[in-house]
Formats: sequence, structure tokens, C-alpha cells
Amino acid sequence: MRKKSETTASKRIVYAFGLIIALFIILIIRLIILQIFEAGELSEKQASFTYKKVTITASRGDIYDRNMNILAMDASCSKISAFPSSVTDPEGTASILSQVLALDYQTLYNELTDTSTSFVNIKRGVDNTTAQQIEDANLSGIVVSDDQKRYYTDSTFAQYVLGFTGVDHVGLYGIEAVYNSVLQGEDGVETILADSAGRELQSNSTTQKEAVSGNDVVTTIDSVMQYYAEEAVYNAYKKNDAKRVIAVVSDPNTGEVLAMAAYPAYDLSDPWTISSDYATAYASDLRGLTSGEQQLEMWQNPFTSFIYEPGSTFKVITTSAALEDNIVTLQSTFYCNGYLEVGGIKIKCWIYPGKHGDENLTQAVSNSCNVAMMEVAKEMGPDIFYKYIYAYGFGEPTGIDLDGEESGILSANNGEVNLVDFVTLSFGQGLGVTPVQVVQGLNAAINGGLLMKPMVVKYTLDHDTNEILTTNESTVVRRVISEQVSEEMQGILKYTADNNSAISKYSALQMGGKTGTAQKYINGAYAPGRYVASFYGFAPYDNPQLSVLVIVDEPGGALTTGSSVASPVGAEILQNCLEYLNSTSYSSTDVSSASSSTVPDVRGKTVSEAKSVLDTLGIPYSIIGSADGIVTDQDQMKVTYSNGMTITLTVSSASGDAVLMPNLNGMSLQNVNEILSALGLTMQSNGGGIATAQSIAPGTTVAKGTSVTVNFSYIE
Repeated sequence: MRKKSETTASKRIVYAFGLIIALFIILIIRLIILQIFEAGELSEKQASFTYKKVTITASRGDIYDRNMNILAMDASCSKISAFPSSVTDPEGTASILSQVLALDYQTLYNELTDTSTSFVNIKRGVDNTTAQQIEDANLSGIVVSDDQKRYYTDSTFAQYVLGFTGVDHVGLYGIEAVYNSVLQGEDGVETILADSAGRELQSNSTTQKEAVSGNDVVTTIDSVMQYYAEEAVYNAYKKNDAKRVIAVVSDPNTGEVLAMAAYPAYDLSDPWTISSDYATAYASDLRGLTSGEQQLEMWQNPFTSFIYEPGSTFKVITTSAALEDNIVTLQSTFYCNGYLEVGGIKIKCWIYPGKHGDENLTQAVSNSCNVAMMEVAKEMGPDIFYKYIYAYGFGEPTGIDLDGEESGILSANNGEVNLVDFVTLSFGQGLGVTPVQVVQGLNAAINGGLLMKPMVVKYTLDHDTNEILTTNESTVVRRVISEQVSEEMQGILKYTADNNSAISKYSALQMGGKTGTAQKYINGAYAPGRYVASFYGFAPYDNPQLSVLVIVDEPGGALTTGSSVASPVGAEILQNCLEYLNSTSYSSTDVSSASSSTVPDVRGKTVSEAKSVLDTLGIPYSIIGSADGIVTDQDQMKVTYSNGMTITLTVSSASGDAVLMPNLNGMSLQNVNEILSALGLTMQSNGGGIATAQSIAPGTTVAKGTSVTVNFSYIE
């Protein structure tokens, strides 16, 4: 019995000893695996609890106008990020961040408790004062790092040219998008040492990969011409109760775009909000669309994507083609009895039931006679006419360095062209064009016959050294017509402009031009009462330095023709721009400042914006009042500049509780609204046009929130 017990005990000892040895062997194997095979992975896991990587946003390059006035630049700000696994108090953290950053609490809480992601961006573009509040709160798992925010010196200036950036600091539209690879730069990486709660520790072990700034872009835009164009476009929009007004100013000899203005548009500082004027003008187009779809509609560049029938401005193409191919001469004559029968269909001239009677070619263009143009087209035939239409660039993109360019709409010459459709092309009906196509094509008709590729960017520069990296040279696409025919077109269009009574007061400009009025084609039919009125002009007629295209989409007043609503706008822009142009040492490749003959109105602009305009013009000025703020008055404006003259600007700051009432006389409704809003005042308006009276005298000190009644009227 005792022997059996001893045997059992011995077996138990052996089993126990074997188990211990087995466990020991397993531990050794596990230790070998951990220290040899999984050492790297474990080291990375350990580091992940100690080191946090944060992206350093690279500063985007600057965007300048042709005179090196800055249009867009980056400003320093902060970025708020979170490491969810390190957030110890998600409720309290979400509460603080939602209040300081004006964000939704529940969304923040969900992000902070989502440990499936190691890192989340809470908000970018946070001003540094607000970021300091968050940093002082010492929140676990929350990191405050450097960021960049895009800043536009004038957020309502050249919107469709400049475009804007998204929340990720990447260009979305305009130059910001097309030249994003130039402007963007290269982000850096900062590795911070953090405690177990995710709070950053000040340590020498912090390492950083430096961000590399993007390079700069110099545009062909002239800020002064852009200013003149935008002012004229806005006033025309209001005066004509239009859906939209568009203007393009260019150098017809180089293809450089000097100004592109459109209203309504959007605010570059807040492109996500549908502007009130845009929402009103495009109410029927936006109905039923989501907010995102409405934004996409508003952001579309009208210069490259607005497709319309050109109407009688296309008669320039018809006439020049026929002259070039010797189908007609300046001595050719026509007879218009008000209509022409083509293929058994009576096609009316715009003057019907009247008639133009006997007319030569120049008179036919000046009269904008549809009958004469149809006879010219019939004589040319489809093959010849289409050859020139294509040569002038219609039916294909111009290649301008802007986004969203459409090809337009042009039926093919396939040997089965309907005769009626063909002859109506002669007066700009039955095809769709874009504004940049019209500018490119009509410029070729008057610049000596060369089709120039339009462009909005002249140089790219190294951000640090200002060294020119690339240059966009003027590009001749092809010769379309001879210099002789181009000269003949200059004379024809000079005669046409001289006989336009709506712009007779601008006769000193010696300009040429052609108007157009086209009924809009909507949902497969021409829409009664809805028109696109346009005007193309250039000056001086015998040596064109500038051209302008003005489009008034759906004028809503009693006047709807290109002659009555578009040509005065174009003539005004040409006059202002030519005065400026002829008083500066402007060239297509180098622009430097000089004294201007006209003092611009800079009221409503910030001090920096006003300085930029006056410095470009070489006009001396002095400032009274605040060193920083809004220009509320100036002693001389829209007068001829003479040597020794100094302009005095009165500046009011919106930082206090009381502000100086600005002088609003002669300002547009838009400018009045902008200046009063910037100063914390409100407006009650009567009428439309320019300000003629205000209920509170200029120079009066008033409290913020005060309402001022402003009377407006149209003055010819």
C-alpha cells in the first residue's frame, strides 16, 4: 500500500516538472518571437503612443495682376486636429471645441470617440487668437498646428478669373485650379512628442520636415481696367434689370485678357454661400436643385461656359469671309425689301415690315441687314463659309488657361446642310458660341487677320527669388484673313459705330464696333421676350489697342437691343481704359506705373486696395483719419490729373462703437451697400442707379447700427 502511494507521488512530481519545463519552453519561444521577429512592429506600436505626426500646410504661391499688385495670398492661421485614442474626456472636449469653433457638438463627439481612425482634422483656417484659446485649455488628444488660409485682397474682384481654394487648400476653380500645381507647394511633416494623454511635450526630440512654399503666378489682368469693367457691368446689371452682364477687355494684338467682369457672381471669401443677387436672377434655374448643385451652377465660369447665339456680331465673320474670298467688295450693292425667300420660306430682316432698300456692303453691316448677309452667304456657299467659321475658331475651345471651357454648338458641314439653317448662320442664328470664342474671333477680324490664343497668365515666378520660371508667349493660332481685308473691316466697323446713336457721345474714341441682339433658344424653341444683347468694340479703329465684348443676358427693361443696352457699356469701358492706357507706359510684355489722366473713385475700398490702385496709376495721395480701415471720402475723383496734384483720402475704422458717415454721392448701389456694411451701418434705398442724396451728412459721427436712407437715380 505504501509502495503504491510512493509511486503515485513520484508520477505527480514528474508530471508537474514536465509541465513547468513545457511552460518554460513556451515562454522562451514567445520571448524569442517578441524580441526578434516582432521587435520592429512592437517598436512602431510603442512609438505610436509617444510620437504624433502632424502635416504642416505649405503656403500657396501669390497671384498678381500684370503690374505686380497682389490679388491672392496666404495668411498664417491654425489647424485643430485630434488623436481620438488619446482623448480622455470626449464629452468635455467636444463641448469646449463646439463653443469656441462654432461647430456641432454631436458631430465633434462622434469624431472624438471614433477610435477606428488614428487622426482627424477638426477645423482648418482657424484664426490664431481662437487657436490660442484651445491651446490654453490643454485638452488631451487635441493638437494645434500651423496652417494657411487663402486671402483675396478684394473678395468681389475678378472672381471667375482667380477662382478659390477648398478646405484642403487645393485650388477648385479659376487660376487657383488651372495653376494649382504651380501654386500649391509641398506640405511638410512635424513629429511631436506627446504624453500618454496625447498632449504635446516640449522636447528636443521633436523633428520636422519643412514645408516648401508654392510659386507665384502673374496674370495679364490689369487691376485698373478690371475695376472699370466691374463698375460698368454692375451698373448695367441694375439699370437693365438683367439676368447677368459680362464684359471682357483684351489686347487684340496679343490675346492677353486685361479684364473679365461678370455680375452677379460670388464672394471669394465665402464662395459656399449663394449670393442674393445670383439667387434672385437665377431663381428659375436653381429651383429643384440641391445646395451643392446650386453652388456648382454659380461657380461655372461664364466667360468659358455661357453658350449663346451671337446674333448680328457674327456679321463681322460673314462679311470678312466674303471679302477675303473675293465674293464681295466694298463696292458691292444689295437691295433689302424687308425679307428674303429661301427654300420657299420667308426669312425676315429685323426691320420688317420696313426695308433698308439700296445699300452697299458697309451700309449693310451698319444697318445690320439680315437680307444682305443671307445673299452673301448664298453666294459663298457652305464650303467656303464653313471654312472661315472654323478658321475663326468657332466650334472648338480656344485653349484659354481658364477652367470649364465649352466648345460651343456648330452643326457640321457634311454635305447635307439645310439651306435655311445655313443662311441664318450669316446673321448669327443657329449656332452657339462662348464669350471667349467671340473675343478671339472678332479680334482676328480687326487685328490684321491673326487668330490669337487668349490667355490670362503671363508668368510664373519663383516665390523666394522672383525669378521667372515660365513665360506664356503670345501665340498665333493661324492667319484667317489678310491685312488688307482686316483694314477694310476696321473701316466698315468704324462707320457702323459712328452711326450708332446710343454711343454718339463717345465719337472722340475713334472706335469701331458691332452690336448684336439674339432671341434666346430655350427647350427647343425661341423664347418670346428673352434676348441676349451684345456689343463688340475696339479702339482706335485704325490701330486697335483694346477691344471689349459686353453681353447683357435677358435685359428686363423696355430696351432690349444690343445697340441700346450693351453698346453704351462697352463704349464707357473703352473710354476709361483707353484714358488709363494712353497715360501709362503700358506694353504687352512690361507694364510700369506712370501718372494717369483720370483720378479713380476709390471710396469703399480698404486702405490697402486704394493704395494699390493709386500706386499703379502713379497718383500721389495723403490719408487722414484712421491708418487702417475703409476709404469713406476723397477730395477729388473722376477728374483730370495734373502734375503736383495730391489726392486726400478720408479713412474710417470699423473697430470702434462710432464711425464717420461716408460721402456716398455718385456711388453705385452695390458700392454703397458694401461700404455701409463694412462700417457696421445699414441702408434703406430708394430708386436705382447712383447715389444722389443721403439722409445723414458726410463726416457726421454716428453709432454702429445706424440706418441711413440713400436716394439713387440713373444719370445719363
